[in-house]
Amino acid sequence: MGAPYSKPALTFEQQVALLEERGLKIPDGRAALATLRQVNYYRLSAYWYPLRESGADTFVRGASLDTVLRLYEYDRRLRILMLDGIERAEILARTHVAYELAHSCSPFAHAEAGTFDGRFNHEQWYEALVEELERSTETFVNHFRTKYDGFPRIPIWMACEVMSFGTLSRMFKGMQREHQARVAKAFDVHWRVAQSWLHSLVYVRNVCAHHARLWNRNLAIKPQIPSGRPEWAPISNDRVYAILCILRHLTKSCRGGEDWLVAARELLREKDGTDRQWERAAMGVPTGWETHPFWRS
Repeated sequence: MGAPYSKPALTFEQQVALLEERGLKIPDGRAALATLRQVNYYRLSAYWYPLRESGADTFVRGASLDTVLRLYEYDRRLRILMLDGIERAEILARTHVAYELAHSCSPFAHAEAGTFDGRFNHEQWYEALVEELERSTETFVNHFRTKYDGFPRIPIWMACEVMSFGTLSRMFKGMQREHQARVAKAFDVHWRVAQSWLHSLVYVRNVCAHHARLWNRNLAIKPQIPSGRPEWAPISNDRVYAILCILRHLTKSCRGGEDWLVAARELLREKDGTDRQWERAAMGVPTGWETHPFWRS
């Protein structure tokens, strides 16, 4: 059993003093104080953690608050880029899942257990979906509720616009293989890969939505890397760079996908240079990343 927590709460001024005492260079004390009044000390600690001496609370020689804030700001822009790409990929998935089930099965395929693989707990999944539908204030949901019988049993093309990304991902996982395979054609990957990607993208989206650190995160839900494709060979699936590559692959055919590519390249280029190699490595970005097919066009 651990010891009771006994650290006292520190004032903003004490926080600045503690960082200086531990060896972090603070060029402008007033600016540092203003920053800590806006951004929680504990939140920022995720960005100065890599600058600490191994196994100690003190900082390595040359560590500066300016570096910490640069990493913090970079991570914020990385999350925005991710959300932009995930939005496009998510809408692509919603579109093709709804289309496949509506045309191969019925407009109400999602409400019928027989649509899904026998191992899928449809009852539990559908109960969660119904809760989402009943909470919805979307105009088209209210219109259906007042004009037609059967609510919350609404057509799949409506349900796919209301359900959360996580609910959509779970539905795709439970779909029969033939339906998964046809949806996965829109992603240009095997259905198992598509299933894995959706799960990982839901996880990363939640990280971004909670404004959590993403830049050097070890992915808790690792995406499957397509086999037999040389362009994927150098990519490790435990770092954020893998997600960037997945989003580039999925957004190639999406409206605005080229704009996303330009923004992603610009952000990655900021980590080029000998003084930024460790920052790039923390994202899983390989040397010579710009020569890879993902980023050339």
